Amino acid sequence: MGETTSGAARPGNRDHQAFPTLTPEQIDRLRPFGEIRRWPDGALMFEAGVTGPGMFVVLSGSCAVTRRDGLGGDVPVVTQGLGHFLAEVGQLSGKPALVDGRAIGDVEALLLPPRASAQRSSPTPPSAS
Repeated sequence: MGETTSGAARPGNRDHQAFPTLTPEQIDRLRPFGEIRRWPDGALMFEAGVTGPGMFVVLSGSCAVTRRDGLGGDVPVVTQGLGHFLAEVGQLSGKPALVDGRAIGDVEALLLPPRASAQRSSPTPPSAS
């Protein structure tokens, strides 16, 4: 399974655009909107067909993202590590995930529920009541 790269290893590689890495400062700005969660090695963080809990920002460890083939096998998509975020349309909208995400090693991630993810992408912050 291919790790995401900076794009320098292969000419024309655009992994850095498809799978950007957040800086520590960007992660710190997201912290008030989510909560820290932990998964042991091999645990499913999210599962295809199950309602997604939101967006994950990996703080330690890695997550192997796979899709299922027609015969029930797992097909590697990407492995995401420190500073990467995992979110697909289903997870961001509270719908079932389209892929599986499995912890590689013990994983700690900031989990932002769908509502928090929408607030972070909004051009204006929510009003205080």
